Amino acid sequence: GLIGYNYSEGKVISSYASGNVEGTYYVGGLVGQNTGIVSKSYASGDIIGTGYSLESKTFYTGESLTRTYNMYHAYIGGLVGYNYKGIVKNCNAENVNVTGNTYTGGLIGYSNTGKINNCSVEEGTVTGGTNTGGLVGCGKSGDIDGNFIELSYAKVDVIGTGECVGGLVGLLGV
Repeated sequence: GLIGYNYSEGKVISSYASGNVEGTYYVGGLVGQNTGIVSKSYASGDIIGTGYSLESKTFYTGESLTRTYNMYHAYIGGLVGYNYKGIVKNCNAENVNVTGNTYTGGLIGYSNTGKINNCSVEEGTVTGGTNTGGLVGCGKSGDIDGNFIELSYAKVDVIGTGECVGGLVGLLGV
């Protein structure tokens, strides 16, 4: 995207990015990770999360216990990959094809106590696994006067292969 990390004092206003974006995690068409403000901006193109795998081994008295944790395509969004206490308003993603696995959304992959107001996703496809949504893959409780998402919509095809798949939001309020 245009910016990898928009920090809390950062403001992205009246900006756009068009083209293909591919990364491991925290991948967005405009901003990978946001804790600031994104306003009056848009993105278009193919957004792809290639994912990562973390493996750890623990040894107990000569015996090996192996645990494998897989998180592929985590936090992938057409506009913003991961939004933490950030504000996203008056924005849209159009003609986007977003591909991920966990936390995949047409606008935002995962929004943690962030604010989304007057945003849209139009034309394209969102393909993911668990927590996949046309607008937001997963949204943790927000605080816009009691609303997490306000005056926003999605007009895209959503294809999910795991739990919590929705036309607007995969999972909200966890």
